[in-house]
Amino acid sequence: MAVIFITHDMGVVAEMVDDVIVMRRGEKLEEAPVPRAIRQSAASLPKHCSPPSHALAA
Repeated sequence: MAVIFITHDMGVVAEMVDDVIVMRRGEKLEEAPVPRAIRQSAASLPKHCSPPSHALAA
């Protein structure tokens, strides 16, 4: 089963899903397991997207 879940809250993403596709302006930037996607995207997240602090510390 697949679910499309759209959010700017990376904390919710970290708790709810196993894999994530990060998109910006309709373009797919990356697809990865959540921990890797959060680490790789943290520096380039838009200001309204706050990465979860516990995921960045891992």
